[in-house]
Amino acid sequence: MTFLLAFGLAAAGLGTCALAMHRHWSDLFGPEGKPPVLPLRGASACLLAASLGTSISLWGPSIGATAWFGLLSLAGLLLVLALAAWGRTADRSGLKHRRCRP
Repeated sequence: MTFLLAFGLAAAGLGTCALAMHRHWSDLFGPEGKPPVLPLRGASACLLAASLGTSISLWGPSIGATAWFGLLSLAGLLLVLALAAWGRTADRSGLKHRRCRP
């Protein structure tokens, strides 16, 4: 159960870090408006720190830190795949807001 908590916190942290970028923000919320960069980066740092703390409390400091990097890799891979799948789905359904760049 704690493993899933650490993984969920890592995935949420990487997701909020991605939302701090204007490109990903405009993909989800449209081209108008700017993302609240500092609050999103702060939330991302807090979520990633909580994920690291959870991993360390589960496995101890040496294995926990190493396992946390593995969790980050897995969460990042799943986030990239989810964004790619969402982009394809949005292209087919006409939900994509930004223009495609050549």
